[in-house]
Amino acid sequence: MKYVVSAPNHQIICFDHHGQVLEYCDEQEAKDLDAYCKDQDYNYDTLTPVDVGHLYTLIGAENGTCHIYQTDQVIKYMKENAVDTSIIEEVRELFNSRELNDEQNCPGYLSDVLAEMPPMTASQLLDKPYECQNIDGYATEGNE
Repeated sequence: MKYVVSAPNHQIICFDHHGQVLEYCDEQEAKDLDAYCKDQDYNYDTLTPVDVGHLYTLIGAENGTCHIYQTDQVIKYMKENAVDTSIIEEVRELFNSRELNDEQNCPGYLSDVLAEMPPMTASQLLDKPYECQNIDGYATEGNE
């Protein structure tokens, strides 16, 4: 699966693996937190986890966060919304080019499409949590 990430600074970058996406987004948030702490003259080492959480929320509200999209879903969305085939091909080529191994400015035509699509959350890229069996259902089936 391939992903495109749109950063708050209107840069985009592609990744082949979800772990790379998570690492990139974490790095962006850490940079934003470090810059904010420096700007506000906060000492990161003395902040409580609750303080850090509040700062992440504040920074996300002010600056925005990374938005994650599956490249195949972007193409599908464009086809479903009757985007010109030449633009779809241009986006497909962009996603497959090595240019997006590094950040680059998001082209306007792609920015418009991404703004209309709901992004994925980072939690959607994580492994599913362990699910417990229904113990009551197991016991009533004669498996005691």
